Amino acid sequence: MLYIVNDIAIIIFEMICCQIFLSIFLKRIKANSAIAQVISTVIISLCTYLVALFLNAYIFPKMLGMIAIISVVAVVLYESSVKKSIILGCLFQTLLVATECVSYMFVMILVPDINELSAGQEMIGRFMVIINILALFICILLIKRRVQYVSSEHLDKETWLRFVFIPIYTIITISAIVKSFKSLEDAGQLMVLYMVSFGLVIVNLVVFYLLSDIVKKEIRLKDKEILEVQGKSQLEMYSRLNDNYEKQQKRVHEFKNHIMCIENMIQNKEYIEAEKYLNNIDDAYTTVGNVINTNNIIINSVINTKYVEMLEKNITFIPILSDLSAINMDAKDVVVLLSNLLNNAIEACEKCDNKLIKLKFLFEGESVIISVNNTHDNLIIRAGDNFITSKKHESGEHGIGIKNIIDIIEKYKGKYVIKNDDNEFNFSIIFPSDKIIK
Repeated sequence: MLYIVNDIAIIIFEMICCQIFLSIFLKRIKANSAIAQVISTVIISLCTYLVALFLNAYIFPKMLGMIAIISVVAVVLYESSVKKSIILGCLFQTLLVATECVSYMFVMILVPDINELSAGQEMIGRFMVIINILALFICILLIKRRVQYVSSEHLDKETWLRFVFIPIYTIITISAIVKSFKSLEDAGQLMVLYMVSFGLVIVNLVVFYLLSDIVKKEIRLKDKEILEVQGKSQLEMYSRLNDNYEKQQKRVHEFKNHIMCIENMIQNKEYIEAEKYLNNIDDAYTTVGNVINTNNIIINSVINTKYVEMLEKNITFIPILSDLSAINMDAKDVVVLLSNLLNNAIEACEKCDNKLIKLKFLFEGESVIISVNNTHDNLIIRAGDNFITSKKHESGEHGIGIKNIIDIIEKYKGKYVIKNDDNEFNFSIIFPSDKIIK
């Protein structure tokens, strides 16, 4: 009876590993509550146990049965097609067989004369099963690490060392126990050591979920920080727009007064005085705040505000713009998207010798293209979907800016391409026109 319970527990652990494996590639859409997940895991494990029990003597039918169970799990509990589910089922089964082979060879290296032992041969087989599921667990963690490395939720090396340290340490401990089997003849001692080893397996699982919970909380805190920075950025942007509007209104009012004064001089035929007056007018009055007009008030405000900032920093700005009156994105999304794109561009090329920013906002067929190209002379490092400069004090905010941009792109079902050449950085976005046009 004890062995049956133990076998079921081992299968439950394997099925938990299977669900972790599937969650790397698929998004769980049903049974998200903790109780529902436990129930589903138990049911899946019992099905797996029955397949293993009745098809134990038939290797290939047993493997096909396992693949079928995994495929059903992927279809029922995750957002997956039948074809993709079968492929993932085959991959997991292949990974399981591979770790079994490696574990067997590892145990044979530890105990080369296993057949000569008078006791503990069956127990060594059970220890080998424990080593196998731990090796499977480590392989899945490494796959998870690799897949998440190229995602937006990139985790640093220190975080992943936390995940793999305990299973590796457990394998080393169990290996030392297996190596000492020659000096152990008492079945009771072997059972105690086995139960301790099995307890370490459970500890591995508990620690994994505890660390996962910690990481999720860290991600939520990071998202909260991003929202706070985004809100601050929006507030600053709207404040700038308001200041620029007030300055423009004041400029227009003063400019009217100048026109009236010049008109009076011309009427009195005081041409020389009128010419002198014109020459003495501050250049600020002749600088038009709304140079760029796309027929979209929000887009105009953002681009013109950033254009004034570029002029102050001696950055050459080349805009290529369509009539954007039909753009129907939320105002806050337009502000966040364009302001972050242009802020990053201004920040990057501000200290360049060749200061140049190009902005495209065009209609092309059934798509809307937004592209920002800027020069830079700083080392730009890629971390997943984030690009950070080599300057430590800027790296965090720049990464948050990119994250905000990507969130908006995904909201409107767009796609993006990021290119970083030696001296130029380009961020190109393609939106389906039906998603952002009235």
